[in-house]
Amino acid sequence: MDIRTNQHQKPLQRWYDSYCCTPLWTRASVVALWYAGIFTLSAVPAAASASTKEFVGGIELFNVVLRVFAHLWVFGVWSVLVFVAFAGDSVCSAGSASYQHYFAALATTALGGLADEIHQRYVPGRFFRWQDVATDTLGGVIALATLYVFSRRSSLAAHSRGNAPAKD
Repeated sequence: MDIRTNQHQKPLQRWYDSYCCTPLWTRASVVALWYAGIFTLSAVPAAASASTKEFVGGIELFNVVLRVFAHLWVFGVWSVLVFVAFAGDSVCSAGSASYQHYFAALATTALGGLADEIHQRYVPGRFFRWQDVATDTLGGVIALATLYVFSRRSSLAAHSRGNAPAKD
C-alpha cells in the first residue's frame, strides 16, 4: 500500500509521508531556506538581539531559557528537514530509513551549528560559544530521537493493521 494514501494516519504523519515523497530538489531547497533563516537571525548584532531580555521583563534566567529553547527548536526542526532530505526517497519507497540517515542528519546539524557560531564570531557584539553548538546538536538529538520513536510506532501500528508499506 502506498504510504501517501493511508487514511488511518494522523495529519502530521500524512504531511511527513507526503513531504518525504517530494522531489529531492524540493526537500533540499526547504533545508537551505531554513538554514538561511538561521544565518539571517544570527547576523543580527548583539545590540539589536538584546530585545529578548526586554521581552521577558529583564529577567536574566528567562532570557537564557528562551534563548536555549530557541536553539533547541530551530535546530531540531532543521535536523528533521535535513533527515527528510537525506532519507525521503527511502521513507517514500520502503517506509523506513536507515540509521545512517539519522547519523548523517545529526552530523549535518552539528556542523551547521558550528558554522553558525563561526559566523557569529564576525558579527558585532556576538561571539563563538561551544555551549550553543552543543545546544544546537542537542536539539537535533531530541528531534531525531522523537522522529525515530514515532516512526517506529507508526510503522508497527501500520504493520499490525496489515497495511504496512511495501518493501522493495
